[in-house]
Amino acid sequence: MDDENREDDGGQPARAENLQLLANPVLPHSRGEIVLDSADPAAQPIIRMNYYDDPHDMKVMVAAIR
Repeated sequence: MDDENREDDGGQPARAENLQLLANPVLPHSRGEIVLDSADPAAQPIIRMNYYDDPHDMKVMVAAIR
């Protein structure tokens, strides 16, 4: 742990309370795709995530964050 996160009482970490909230669409309407660009099995595929391609998904995320 770095010095800025330590208290002056013998180097013990400072107490901190944390809260983390995550929003994740469970049933998205948007669909991504994986495309093979070559017949070469060693070639990397093209991955298009298309997050929020459907406007419904953005509405759901905005509502979840509010």
